[in-house]
Amino acid sequence: MRKILLALGILVSLSANESLFEKGEYKKAYPNFKQECNKDNSNACCRLGEMNEFGLGTGISYSYAYKYYKKSCDLNNKKACGSLGKMYYLGLGVNKDIKKANDLLDNACKNDIYEACDNYAYLQKKEYKEFKQDELFKACNGGIANSCIELANNLNPNQGIDFYLRACGLGDDYGCQMVSNWYLTTQVVNNKISNFSDLSDKECNNKNYKACKSIGDVYRYLNNIEKTQMYYEQGCELDDKDSCASLAVLQEHNNDFEKAIKNYEKSCKIGDGYSCSRLGYMYEDGLKDNDKTYIKTDSSKSKKFFQKACELGFTKACN
Repeated sequence: MRKILLALGILVSLSANESLFEKGEYKKAYPNFKQECNKDNSNACCRLGEMNEFGLGTGISYSYAYKYYKKSCDLNNKKACGSLGKMYYLGLGVNKDIKKANDLLDNACKNDIYEACDNYAYLQKKEYKEFKQDELFKACNGGIANSCIELANNLNPNQGIDFYLRACGLGDDYGCQMVSNWYLTTQVVNNKISNFSDLSDKECNNKNYKACKSIGDVYRYLNNIEKTQMYYEQGCELDDKDSCASLAVLQEHNNDFEKAIKNYEKSCKIGDGYSCSRLGYMYEDGLKDNDKTYIKTDSSKSKKFFQKACELGFTKACN
């Protein structure tokens, strides 16, 4: 009974730490993960490796990342083993060792660590000039957009469009651009859009805001305004400035000015220079439609929005 209670206590503690991590409260989570790692909890050690590798809640330290990934891997955490393989391949925090990297990544991929499959395929391509289609396919199906792109680039065009669609559905801008290029020359996308929608729905509903924006863009290319707006709205609700800006543009074109202004304001607030600039022009000229006034001319507000747009790098607003 004592062992069961102890295990439950660890699970509760890890759950709380994971919650802090997901909220981006890395500095609070870091010492807690460290405490659990000292108790040989492999998941906590793996998180510490990740946090040291990317500088989350601590400075970037590849030597510490290697240390924690190795400890977690020694505790049989396959995700950590995959990350350790990447460290050996890139020579981060440890001397480069292609054989160790290959073995670790191969084993992690076989245990369904999709990032490891992607890195294993990359290693095989760069070091041995081999195209690992099966591993890339596995990673792509596991949600790794880069693997979908690699498949698309190496298959015939009719097969490739499926994987560009998958990558786009995962929020990859290059995949979306390739889809749009296809649509400009062929209607083949229309025949494949349902599978793409299923994947993108799942990603968007899992709060992948880039996927929401990406599928919205594709439906815009397909001239499906209803679906376009729906996905932009989901992305905007997740505080994606690009989704909010695109939604506002769509609403402005449809003369839905109240909603457009609201979303321009939100997008501007979270850092979109174009949206700030658009508000600047609205306050400079005023905004009326029929006999209804949405924005009165206000030079001080106009100047404020232009200044913010300029500070955000939208240079057209700097004059």
